[in-house]
Amino acid sequence: MASVELQINGQKWAGWQKIRIVQSIRQASNSFSLVLTDRWEYGQAVMPILKGQSCQVLVDGTPLITGYLVDVNPAYDDKGHQISVSGYSKAIDLVDCSTGGMQFNGRTLLQIAQALATPFGIGVTASADIGAAFPAVAIEPGESIFEFLNKLSRVRAVRLVSMPDGSISFVQTGTAVSPTALVFGENILRATAMFSALGDFSAVSVVSQMRGTDDSFGGAAAVIGAGAVNAAVRYRPLTVIADGPANVADCKKRAQAELNRRAGEGQAISYTVQGWYNADALWAPNVLVDVVDPLLNVNARLLVAEVTFEVDDQAGFVTQLDVRPAAAFDLAPLSMEAIPDVVKVRKAVSKRAQGAGGVG
Repeated sequence: MASVELQINGQKWAGWQKIRIVQSIRQASNSFSLVLTDRWEYGQAVMPILKGQSCQVLVDGTPLITGYLVDVNPAYDDKGHQISVSGYSKAIDLVDCSTGGMQFNGRTLLQIAQALATPFGIGVTASADIGAAFPAVAIEPGESIFEFLNKLSRVRAVRLVSMPDGSISFVQTGTAVSPTALVFGENILRATAMFSALGDFSAVSVVSQMRGTDDSFGGAAAVIGAGAVNAAVRYRPLTVIADGPANVADCKKRAQAELNRRAGEGQAISYTVQGWYNADALWAPNVLVDVVDPLLNVNARLLVAEVTFEVDDQAGFVTQLDVRPAAAFDLAPLSMEAIPDVVKVRKAVSKRAQGAGGVG
């Protein structure tokens, strides 16, 4: 059995009877909830656990989540007492917080993220190619910091995820393969699936109005577009308006990504396995896993999008794995022309104003 400890100010609290730890590439901040009933590990006095405290959740001595306590809920009656706590990794502050607006000139994605995350005590790394510097981008007043960074991440075809040490990182999806397959009749305890055809389209076209320039105007700046096709689907075409100006190559990339994403969102399977470990280590998100499940007619390599570790009195230690087609998370890097206007510096802003509010 795995050992779970909540560490606060150097003090480790153990003996939790209900545990839920979620790590995901589909959400900005990982989360946890822990419950202890009947007894408290260090006597009968009230536990010195307060909302807002920095904390770590450790599994067998290894940090899994580094962040903050959000909810602390003690309760008691004449039969006993209970305390339940829940929290998030540090990235929750980037999700909830915003700035008064800021401009970045000639900064890379990593440099922009570091400038925004450092005041929160959050480190930033990149294990994937994040591309060249952006000439000029701006975060709007009141805009979520994480949402702004997420928009820029999509442009560079990377995902921004929370790491066990509380930092955030720009990563590629599906670069590792699990040593343990999910096999019906062997290690799968139960499964629930959702297969929907609503996201299946025979063709997706992306159209855009190229912005006119001194050298390109009139017909040269007219509406352009490109598409992607899935011949396996009956006639169901979809046209998407680009959220910013884009050239033909950008439209084609975005059409294929949109085709994949919509189809992938309609295929989700949740598998539950005994224990928290595969053959080598704890189960982890953003890992490819081979699935052999004739009952659901699945024999494919899928991407683990989310991992939930759970413990309760009835099920014991189990892991819930949310798996989806890897193509649903594939992205393609876009040119500067394809960056949505909401993250680009407005050309109407004067150079004097840019110099006053900009970050070089």
